[in-house]
Amino acid sequence: HLSAEEVHTALLMGAGALMLQWPTSLYSGVLRGLEAQVLQSAISIAGAAMRSLGALAVVWFVSPTVTAYVMTFAVANAAEMLATCIAAWLLLRRSSSAAARARWNVFREVWRFALSFNLVGVLLIALAQGDRLVTAGFLPLEELGYYSVASTASGGVAMIAWSVSIAVFPRFAGLSAAGNRETLRAEYHRAAQVNC
Repeated sequence: HLSAEEVHTALLMGAGALMLQWPTSLYSGVLRGLEAQVLQSAISIAGAAMRSLGALAVVWFVSPTVTAYVMTFAVANAAEMLATCIAAWLLLRRSSSAAARARWNVFREVWRFALSFNLVGVLLIALAQGDRLVTAGFLPLEELGYYSVASTASGGVAMIAWSVSIAVFPRFAGLSAAGNRETLRAEYHRAAQVNC
């Protein structure tokens, strides 16, 4: 029962919301590299709450339309990206005596790996959201909303494992760079036990 204009607008806003996640990933990586996982997690949690609870509130109290729903995601993604960017730059300035700057020689060395990593991310997003696209053809919009909430809630277990890996990865990298294999093995074993 949606007009072509509503679908077009929702798709454009959805694409914009998705594009805002790439800079967020970059700045989140900076925060993880600086071992500021607690701050990065707090920003991620706030962004997820804005997306989930904000979309629910907007659809319930303001406008029960697809456009309003997708607009909430775009605004939440923009706020998360901005908060992550500001936090990363402030921590970089505080942690380094030299000004932060891009090193293009490093980029030239790792661009293929970075590109493949981003392609895997795009594939993951397509697979993770594919069920909703297929289900959207069979369910009315209201039931699709319930399905999305249930799907998001069921992903909580995977979020625990992801949170542990995000928290320990910079430590693993530091131990590996230092050649401290014994401590690295012990830390890895402990992280694996937490995930199990």
